[in-house]
Amino acid sequence: MVSTLNDLAARLRNIPSRQWEAIAAAAGCTASLPRKVVYEPDRNFGVKTLAPLVQFFNDVDAGRRQMPPDVATPTTEGASA
Repeated sequence: MVSTLNDLAARLRNIPSRQWEAIAAAAGCTASLPRKVVYEPDRNFGVKTLAPLVQFFNDVDAGRRQMPPDVATPTTEGASA
């Protein structure tokens, strides 16, 4: 379970936090879960609580699902036109 939690937190840290809500909606979990996974690592999460996020990322990795559009598109902040 610790490894799963660490893996989820690392994956979410690589995505801008403003996009976590879209991921939560796509995964079918509460909007606050990604934030809690990243910022409350000592929290005692149940397996059923983390299951939607784990399954979502597994499905993305296997090509069965896609990241929400705003997450899949690289940000262009700071890019010159």
